[in-house]
Amino acid sequence: MNRSVTAMVAAMAIGLGACSGSVNAPIDIADGTKDATATETVNGAIRVGDDVTVTSGSFRSVNGAATVGARSAVPSITLVNGTIRVGEDSRTGELTTVNGSVVVAANTRVRGGIGIVNGAITLAEGVEVDGETSAVNGRITLDGATVNGNIENVNGGVHMLGASVVNGDLSIRRPRGVSLQVRPSEVLIEGGARVTGRLLFEKEVVLRIHRDAQVGEIVGATPEYFGDDEDTGL
Repeated sequence: MNRSVTAMVAAMAIGLGACSGSVNAPIDIADGTKDATATETVNGAIRVGDDVTVTSGSFRSVNGAATVGARSAVPSITLVNGTIRVGEDSRTGELTTVNGSVVVAANTRVRGGIGIVNGAITLAEGVEVDGETSAVNGRITLDGATVNGNIENVNGGVHMLGASVVNGDLSIRRPRGVSLQVRPSEVLIEGGARVTGRLLFEKEVVLRIHRDAQVGEIVGATPEYFGDDEDTGL
């Protein structure tokens, strides 16, 4: 991957010891708040209501989840232990967590990448991500979403459902060190989905591609093609 998510967030956790935000309290921004400032916490959740506009700062927490309501605009969110959930029709900066998933609701724009270590990434219909989307241990699912960058995964696989688009490469990387995963990773690309770059595989995968999907060069795997009247096999 282009950067170490773990190292970046670990450094953030150390720096939070002297942060200007709260230490053992949640961050709450009420519905309809405008011109809010994002802050930091060590042991606390981050909760942003509906129709909120955050104009400065960034959200960071070591132990706590982050929830963003519908139709809100927020900057980047960085967690160590916690899941990030973003409501529909929102705008965010980069989304990063080590131990937790990222779930983004319909028609949301992520102006940056999404990176996680242990957890899944789920992007609903109409979501658009402006950077690399990567997960080490967890599945990446695009359900009618668009990623304007590469997708990278190690253990968990990738599912591209509906009219999903990856404007870049889709890669399954070889694990570093000892891997406990026995089964091959699963990659499913449904009809109507499109990968403009290459499909790159450094380890064993089960690769299923619909005959109506559009993909670039395939390196490191032999695909199994299927049609509308056939089971995906995954």
